[in-house]
Amino acid sequence: MFQKCFRQWVGSIVGAAQGVVAFDGKTVRGSKDGPNTALHMVSAYASTLGVSLGQEGTAGKGNELAATKALFDLVPNKRTPRGMVV
Repeated sequence: MFQKCFRQWVGSIVGAAQGVVAFDGKTVRGSKDGPNTALHMVSAYASTLGVSLGQEGTAGKGNELAATKALFDLVPNKRTPRGMVV
């Protein structure tokens, strides 16, 4: 519920903002618990606004593509006068 509300709020303030959106995957330090693997996250960050657009967990360090695709849908303006998000 919180994630849905947060994404709606971010969408309302981001609007048609232009600039760089950085996608980055990280392993959460200290999240490995015994036989369980460490938690991996991918984040989308709107650098011009200084706002995180969202985060998605992944099933492992090598599985970041699916999370990146889900976060890509949060990018409000994939085509700008300066080019396209690739």
